[in-house]
Amino acid sequence: MSFVKCCSLVASALLLLCLSFTSKAAAQAWPSIPSQLSLQTPFGDLQVTPSDYIYDAQLSLGTRIIEPTIKGLINMPYAFQVGDSQSVLISVDNGVEHCPISFHWLTISQQGHHLSPAFGSCNSKIRVSHRGSTLIVQTPSTKAQDSIDEYRYKEGKISLRTRRNPQRD
Repeated sequence: MSFVKCCSLVASALLLLCLSFTSKAAAQAWPSIPSQLSLQTPFGDLQVTPSDYIYDAQLSLGTRIIEPTIKGLINMPYAFQVGDSQSVLISVDNGVEHCPISFHWLTISQQGHHLSPAFGSCNSKIRVSHRGSTLIVQTPSTKAQDSIDEYRYKEGKISLRTRRNPQRD
């Protein structure tokens, strides 16, 4: 094998290796969270009701405050149509230093609304997806640096699963 051909093969192998690492790093990147303060739903306008104090904003549907009340710096980054209802991911920054952000799922239907308990790993880095009627929020794990906490929401209930490799299923 000639020296030039050998160098060409080594260069090709290095290029493939670099491309492999680049695509894995891109797959692991955390996207920016969209910001949305109002959302039109088939059941009325959902909106963040501001307050004089930034961490006292509330969530309202039409003219009514959502109960149970959540207060904080509120955002509605994602919404999904699930059957005859609409589910909205709510992020709440309460200004507390050791755990500034938590999440809720708000499901709105003809029968009313349901607000999930707070969940999350106190981290604003999230990936959101769905599988059928299951809504999934992934965030860096608080337990292990190389793991992902996966919060699954279905039929009003949240379950937590910690995964070492988020690319495997």
